[in-house]
Amino acid sequence: MIDKVKMLCEQYQEPRDTFKDNFSETPISFGRKKQRERIYSICDYATKNNPGDIIQIGCKDGELTKLFCEIAQKYDRTVTCIDPFITVNRTEKTSENYFKFLMNTAPYSDIVHLHMEETSSELSDALMQLVEYSFVYISGLNKYDVHANEIDLCSVKNHNSGIICLDNIRKDGKKKDKSMLDLYQDKLNQYSFGYYWNQGQREGYLLP
Repeated sequence: MIDKVKMLCEQYQEPRDTFKDNFSETPISFGRKKQRERIYSICDYATKNNPGDIIQIGCKDGELTKLFCEIAQKYDRTVTCIDPFITVNRTEKTSENYFKFLMNTAPYSDIVHLHMEETSSELSDALMQLVEYSFVYISGLNKYDVHANEIDLCSVKNHNSGIICLDNIRKDGKKKDKSMLDLYQDKLNQYSFGYYWNQGQREGYLLP
């Protein structure tokens, strides 16, 4: 599986500067130009070859969700979306992204299941822990502990199959305390996951 994921990612390589081998020394301020093509191809591969649906944790405006819906429709699956859609300052119940999400996913309303919950809620915990997924997308825009819990829960049913995509592993060249890169490395060690991430990508993949 690792070789296949590597091959698919290398079809959509990003232009990149000289980099070092050590994760912590790798400067990344790029990685988005062909990111959607990479995520689409890996999700398609995972869904075609593994049982279960697709889950997206952190949906933003639904542009990426549309890609997941295309794949789910092709393989007769569903897409579970978890996002509270709360504004940054939390002064309003829903953010503008919520309405964009509804517009972008309208053609797929029969296969999209949106749960406007924090991932720490009981419902979200149950969805992540009890349902089998072929592909898990985690936005990487929240705190370390939040995403660590999401990976733990999604791994309950998916430790032998499926692929987890953790986005925003590294967005710049600065080393931050408890960054998504730390989380990625920690979970590799905890679960003995296979993995694929190269220094030209913003996202990384955890493999059974």
